[in-house]
Amino acid sequence: EANAALDGLDQTEALRITGEILAAHAGKVERGAESITLPNWYDPEGGTLVATLDPEMDGRENAERYFRRYRRATAAAEAALDRIPTLEERARSLQALRTRVTEAPAEELTALREELRSAGIFREQAAQAGGKSPLPEFPPGVRIKRVTVGDWELLYGENATGNDHLTTRLARPGDLWLHARAVTGSHVVVRGVSTLERLPAEVLREAARIAAAHSSGRHASVVAVDYTFRRYVRKPRRSAPGAVVYTHEKTIHVSP
Repeated sequence: EANAALDGLDQTEALRITGEILAAHAGKVERGAESITLPNWYDPEGGTLVATLDPEMDGRENAERYFRRYRRATAAAEAALDRIPTLEERARSLQALRTRVTEAPAEELTALREELRSAGIFREQAAQAGGKSPLPEFPPGVRIKRVTVGDWELLYGENATGNDHLTTRLARPGDLWLHARAVTGSHVVVRGVSTLERLPAEVLREAARIAAAHSSGRHASVVAVDYTFRRYVRKPRRSAPGAVVYTHEKTIHVSP
């Protein structure tokens, strides 16, 4: 975890550098642009830097957006570093408890069980024994389903809040995102695609079929389904849950 936190601090520097370079060239940014290539004065070889932009912002606002992300990422990485001593101490305590359980005589196991429950080891089992359901995987009102096709994991939202949570919170930039064209319906995500060459045709077709089957066009014999990478999907400001715009899409036609 320490290495991951330090890596996070290193990655925040890229946000700061982008913000500084973008701020210095803010006048060159036209509202509506999705990216800009600028000289990178931090590169000893004189390379360039490509900054991804929010088309609804001007150059100054986009620079400030990078600075905000830098501040949040720095705070998160530093918080992770602060937690390391506590986690290490907990790991030592759990190891000691494990040794005690292994070596304890049978008459002491009941007492040790209560001690382990206090440490959080039997939290889920205790809840189930009391007749309570385990904690939901997603926040209240968020309905998302999982489907496995071969070795690939597919997710789709069952309602607007599920679509919103899936696209804006769960999906990563390299995940493939699908939606039935020009109709309401589920957002569908195929995890970890990165490049279309990696994705088997049958997985793409099944993801498209799910998008079609969970759309208002599901009664048609053929439904057009758009697909693009999550990095090209954007939620406009103040838009309703699940409302997005997207670019770089391709289209596949499937039967629901």
